Amino acid sequence: MVSRRSLLGFLTTGATASLVTWFAVGEDPPVSVDVDVSDDVDVPAPNVSASNTTPGSDGDGDDGILDTPEWEPEQAAREAHRHVNDARTAERRDDLQWRSDVATAAAEYATALAEAGTLTHSLDGTDAEARYYADGISAYAGENIHQTWWLESFRTTQEIDYIDSAADLGKSVTTSWMNSPGHRENILDVTHSAEGIGFAKNDAGEIYAVQVFTR
Repeated sequence: MVSRRSLLGFLTTGATASLVTWFAVGEDPPVSVDVDVSDDVDVPAPNVSASNTTPGSDGDGDDGILDTPEWEPEQAAREAHRHVNDARTAERRDDLQWRSDVATAAAEYATALAEAGTLTHSLDGTDAEARYYADGISAYAGENIHQTWWLESFRTTQEIDYIDSAADLGKSVTTSWMNSPGHRENILDVTHSAEGIGFAKNDAGEIYAVQVFTR
């Protein structure tokens, strides 16, 4: 049973169009479908169901399943970075260095996406490369974006987990990216040498992640 849908998108330098992936997460193995888009993507409202409850919950709403976990975006970003480098190591790629300036720019764009409630690579009407160049990042090489919710379920290699901590958020987002061919290609690209990741959330509980690569 699919509980909700998370949204992802990626850009590489030289890409002719944004590509958004619907990433379905539920009791079956995750399925992703890539769709070329030219317009912004409105984020669908989440549906809370028993499949979204924390492990051990009976789903009756009496055991805190809607409690909001502590919001630690910087920690989540570092966790995602660790999982990204674990994935690169497994594929015999060099680790990506962490760039604080890139992470700051990524977090600022994640905040803008959260405020707009829209997933797009061109929220302000400019392309990603021009946006980051304006932020002083001249070696921009690609961007992954993602949208999810607190208490979203996600499948690891051995079990179904839930986003209820910074560690889970970082792991979930990286898992989603690695299960989508375009995002995976960005993460494993041998020409990328550094990255920054930023998270933001809005009052609706939508969480946005932005990953920016540099050479």
